[in-house]
Amino acid sequence: MIDDPKAVKQEILGYYDGLLRTAFDGKMNAMPTLNLAIQSKVPVHFRDQLIAPVTEHEIPLSKLFESTPLAFLWSGFELKHSKAKVKWDQLCCPKEEGGLGCKRITEWNMAVMLRHLWAFCKKADTLWIKWVHSFIIKEQCLWTMEVPRDASWTMRKLLGLRHLGQPLIKYLVGNGEIIFLWLDNWHPLGPLYVRFGEWVVSNIGRSLKARVASIITHGDWRWPRLQNPAIQAIIAETPNLQPNSDVEDSILWLPHPSGSFTVKSAWNTIGKRYPIQPWCSLQATPVPSLINMFQQIAASIESKN
Repeated sequence: MIDDPKAVKQEILGYYDGLLRTAFDGKMNAMPTLNLAIQSKVPVHFRDQLIAPVTEHEIPLSKLFESTPLAFLWSGFELKHSKAKVKWDQLCCPKEEGGLGCKRITEWNMAVMLRHLWAFCKKADTLWIKWVHSFIIKEQCLWTMEVPRDASWTMRKLLGLRHLGQPLIKYLVGNGEIIFLWLDNWHPLGPLYVRFGEWVVSNIGRSLKARVASIITHGDWRWPRLQNPAIQAIIAETPNLQPNSDVEDSILWLPHPSGSFTVKSAWNTIGKRYPIQPWCSLQATPVPSLINMFQQIAASIESKN
């Protein structure tokens, strides 16, 4: 988390001052350029951190990131916020959906933060991830654990994004030793506790914290044979997944074909989307360059003199 958001705010304003005074090709061409410039410089502070709100009733940093380019789009260097004619949400969608291809800083920041949840699940070999598992998660399920009272602001906010991350992460059964039987998303029917509730847990006779390995014997499934429609549905889908006692459990990032996490795929999943617009190809038409126009005027004046 940012230790001094007010200082960062002043630095952001400094970036904007320099960026907005740079010679751009017309406003419509300037917006993607400005957006890229902001994301290449400002998020150096936030690439792997949560955007902290500015206190004392000031504008949150996330809104500060977005309000300046929005004002620039409609009023140029005057930066007036009263002239906006289109919602910022609509401008920040891909060009084929009728936007300008910009990215909302808040959504992009959440996408980056999902990387940490992915690292928690994957148990990445870093000192911080090991510390989190030893002192925060311990032997609990990441998706259902209560947020510790003494958790830091950053950890509370990360755990607050679990509702976004859980549907996107699939557990692949190997030996079943680290996957929670009822709580993790490993079964074709989804997290079984979410789907069927407490009564299934008590009927099958496994604790809520049981691992998938508890129903595997010598590489085969050993579900209790109970005459219950819900339990029979679970059993009927399970044989499609063959456990392997010689292979460790693994995880899959569903939004990307490779199964590995990428910020872009996370952003594409959580970002607000609009229908594809049939006129989107018109945006490929070059916008007249203000710089070229000024150069031509200056050249003509100079030639006359």
